[in-house]
Amino acid sequence: MVLLKYVSEGGDYFSGIVTATMVLGVVMIAVLGYLLFRKKMGLEKIYPVAAAFLAVMMFLALPTYAKPDEQAHFDAAYQLSNRMMGYEIYTGEWNYLIDMRECDTLYEGTELSRQQYNRFGSMYTADPDQLEVDMYIANHNAMGGLPYLVSALGITLGRLLHLGFSGVAAMGTLFQGICFILAMTYALHKIPFGKRTLFVIALLPMTLQQANSFSYDSGLIAAAVVVTALALRWAWEKASPSEILCYVLAALMLLSVKSGLYAILLLLPLFLCLPKGWHKNKKIRGCLLAGGGILLVVAVIWLAAGGGERIYEMLTTRYEITWAESMGYSVVDYLTHPVDTIKLLCKTAVSKGGYYILTLVGELLGWIDIMIPRPITLFLLLLLLLSLVRTPDDRGEMTKSSRIAFVVIALAADLLCVLSMLVFWTPQGADVVEGVQGRYFIPSLLALCTGAAYWKTPRISKSTDAVFGAVMPVVDFAVVMCIYMSVVAK
Repeated sequence: MVLLKYVSEGGDYFSGIVTATMVLGVVMIAVLGYLLFRKKMGLEKIYPVAAAFLAVMMFLALPTYAKPDEQAHFDAAYQLSNRMMGYEIYTGEWNYLIDMRECDTLYEGTELSRQQYNRFGSMYTADPDQLEVDMYIANHNAMGGLPYLVSALGITLGRLLHLGFSGVAAMGTLFQGICFILAMTYALHKIPFGKRTLFVIALLPMTLQQANSFSYDSGLIAAAVVVTALALRWAWEKASPSEILCYVLAALMLLSVKSGLYAILLLLPLFLCLPKGWHKNKKIRGCLLAGGGILLVVAVIWLAAGGGERIYEMLTTRYEITWAESMGYSVVDYLTHPVDTIKLLCKTAVSKGGYYILTLVGELLGWIDIMIPRPITLFLLLLLLLSLVRTPDDRGEMTKSSRIAFVVIALAADLLCVLSMLVFWTPQGADVVEGVQGRYFIPSLLALCTGAAYWKTPRISKSTDAVFGAVMPVVDFAVVMCIYMSVVAK
């Protein structure tokens, strides 16, 4: 009621998007109800419909720059767009140019308020020529590449259509969201069991936030999910050429994001596709030995070309932790003090484990300043846990060794992520690892869940897909409305 009263008091952009979100929510519930209970559609067909509605609502509620580090991601995508359009890259004083961009051309949208929403809305009609001049200069130092290819294509189309900043940002986000939805839909069609778990993970509020942003988390999560789904499928079905191509594209994304920390997930098919007694099969052993030999030769060549010096520098360098105005410890420092390192990691797990779980789901959205009510977060966690129970719809059963491999690989990816923040983001004297957020664990979550659950005997005799298909989108709609109420409360 407070939100409705607040909206009714103004006829501005904020009032418009809140009203539009309410309408979209009602239409979404009606459409999904028809598809689920009249057409009896499965989750793989329900997901793209629900995700499309929720993507629009999430973009309206969390516009560009309202997500973590999105300025840097937007800059990188815009830089790649510059290259696509054949623009020369200028040089100059970086800080000055960024200040010019934020103050003169764009809005500063990290702290959401009614004024910031209205500022973003006004940028739909901003002078596109001014945007071209300022952004063309301001992005000289940003790094573009494969992780930003999709959003850069959207930005480029927006610029060719001479849209203002908000229109350009909307096009980039639209392309990013569509690509993510297609990847999740593909994975839902391919995965032999775990559709409910994947459905829940793909619609977690934190997943929706990152998927509909300029962050490379969108492509990273999509690639990790596709790799996991294909690994499970190939345990019972022969890989097709199109599936292999999708796996290769996903592998390239995993290798190009966050220094390849999540590339360890590419090992998942190895522990499902090898038949029993593979070590006695001469052909398989020969292929594995040949592959290992090739990797060894590549490693030797890389070391001879200066790779050893790079490794030494990486292990011994103490990086500056700018946010703390301090220095961090090097990898060697942590390795030579194993007891202290283990104590620090254990203390981090104990003191921040709950925070990681809650932020993985999405209790803190935006720049970790939009609080979603705890009951909603706990309910989403309950749905995730209930999705792990096997039903007659789930076909296929992993061996015990495959389960162990999936869990170990997923946890290894998470540990590598934590260790990277330990070296690059944690200052000397810190009691816990700094900078880690729950969203960092989303890429490996599907592998962890499928490895740890879905035991052979069905615990529920009937399909529960329709329940999850109906409940998750409604809860997400409630989360979006909570975002607006959080803004009003400020």
